[in-house]
Amino acid sequence: MKNIVILILLVLAVPAWAQQSYTLEQCIKLAMEQNLQIKTSQYNSDKFAARKSEATSDYLPQVDINGNYSYYFDIPTQVIPAEAFGGPPGQYIPAQFGLKQTISAGVDATQLIYNQQLINGLKMLSTGKNITLLQVVKTKEDVAYNISVTYYNLENVYLQSKYAADNIATIGKLRGTTQTLFDAGLAGRSDLDRLSVTLNNIQSAYDNLEVAKVQLYRYLKFLMNLDLNTTITIDTSGLTQRPDAQLLQGGGEVDRTELRLLNNQISLLNLQKKNALAAYLPTLAAYGSFSYTGYNPDFKFFQTLNNDYYRASLVGLSLSIPIFDGLKSKYQHDQLKWDYRVAETNLQLLQGNINIEVARAVENYNLQYQQSIKLKDNLDLATRVYSDLQNRYQQGLVGIADLLTSESSLREAQNNFSGASIKLKLALLEYEKATGTILNENN
Repeated sequence: MKNIVILILLVLAVPAWAQQSYTLEQCIKLAMEQNLQIKTSQYNSDKFAARKSEATSDYLPQVDINGNYSYYFDIPTQVIPAEAFGGPPGQYIPAQFGLKQTISAGVDATQLIYNQQLINGLKMLSTGKNITLLQVVKTKEDVAYNISVTYYNLENVYLQSKYAADNIATIGKLRGTTQTLFDAGLAGRSDLDRLSVTLNNIQSAYDNLEVAKVQLYRYLKFLMNLDLNTTITIDTSGLTQRPDAQLLQGGGEVDRTELRLLNNQISLLNLQKKNALAAYLPTLAAYGSFSYTGYNPDFKFFQTLNNDYYRASLVGLSLSIPIFDGLKSKYQHDQLKWDYRVAETNLQLLQGNINIEVARAVENYNLQYQQSIKLKDNLDLATRVYSDLQNRYQQGLVGIADLLTSESSLREAQNNFSGASIKLKLALLEYEKATGTILNENN
């Protein structure tokens, strides 16, 4: 008995486990965590952070430990003036200096003190890091937009499927009634055939909608990085209700990621211009060395003459002052100057396009808002007319032609309303995209 109860509980639990319903906000939230495009963009940003750390390490001390062992089978010979040792002028004598075996070990260290190009490079990497972070935001916005469009299309398909299913049930019932009348000789064959044609057309449209639903769900799961075999549903409550919205006034704040990206790119170009001129500035570094060296006239590994090692140490400064590079840095600066002007012009173009997009989005949304209200009222009216004609047809007061004309008008009203509903949502989405508030609205 206990096992039977457990089995029943498991069976009851399967639908909740196997099929999850998602709101639009939940879909977007999950995609922000799992979408592969977002992950790739984030990885690129993290990689850039590592590049900045790598560049910063150039300003830290550079320390090397070195060791050397060498053995000469023949010590190099040098020629020196014989006069230095009391010989006749103009003559030279060969001489060998040093011993065959040399062992040395030491530590070398350098510390960069000033390099303006490196300083500018670090600033450029900071700006570049900001650009990669903004690219992550832009990727998230694109994913949120694609999920919203897919979700709204699914809602539209669900709404059309509902209307189609209701119409199939209604026409099927009427066809059954007409079949009965036909069998009794009270209805013509043409009446029955016309209902059959209408029923087949609606069934075909319904089948197409079911295929579209499967395809949209597949793409939605891809955007959320879910297993394509996972069964999910969307929240379809309130699809047939009057739109809960209001007119847009426009004039709000615009915070487009594209604007911030281009501003950062302009800042980067400005730093690159400065860096090109910084090639003419001097660089200064400190260095030091400390070592021990031992010698031996014979091959005796790790054994030195008299077991002695001789110490050597030094510190110093290295100054490098560029004098002439063939005007290479100047020409690099000139190219960057034009790139900078192009970027500033692109910024003005982008701002102008954004202003147009926002104005167009406001106008389109307000139009769709008014249309959706009118089309909802029209749908309610067409539903009442069709319901009245159904009753009158069953009472024999109207013919099949009037009923099918009303049914066609009802289907048109349904399609118009479902189309208006998705257009209204898409219009609001375009406004959010134009003003840069997609993520603000959904997360």
